[in-house]
Amino acid sequence: MLGIHNYGSSSESDSEADEATKKVITKAQTTDAVAHLKPIDPALSIAKSLAVCSAPEVVPMNAVDVSRTIDPTVKEVAYNPKFEELYAPVKGPENPNLTQQMRAPRNTLSGYVEKAHINAFEFENQRRTFHTYGYALDPSVDEVADGQGFVGRL
Repeated sequence: MLGIHNYGSSSESDSEADEATKKVITKAQTTDAVAHLKPIDPALSIAKSLAVCSAPEVVPMNAVDVSRTIDPTVKEVAYNPKFEELYAPVKGPENPNLTQQMRAPRNTLSGYVEKAHINAFEFENQRRTFHTYGYALDPSVDEVADGQGFVGRL
């Protein structure tokens, strides 16, 4: 149907009208095609009200009010922190449903275990002796001399 509708007639008056409409259409298309090349009216432009910030604000290295936060899980720091930095409260949200025991610092599920100055071989040797024979050397022999050098049944 569209092919028949656009077919047109053979009369000259129709072709002149078609040419006039084609000129109007092509003129409108050319103005639309170059519209982006025309300058914008300054009254409609917001370019002067916007400021370009290409770099963020930077705190100088020797600023007095620079406060550094230290993660409580960090065991070693590479600088000499001030007392206020070391013992500052931990930042971040706190769970209000935790008990005081659950809020305490822990490195295992059951609590906080400190490193002991003990030889791993000797510890395993005494642990296996205790589980096999039922006795082991008393680890507190150095502290109190009570005459008992073993723990468990001999």
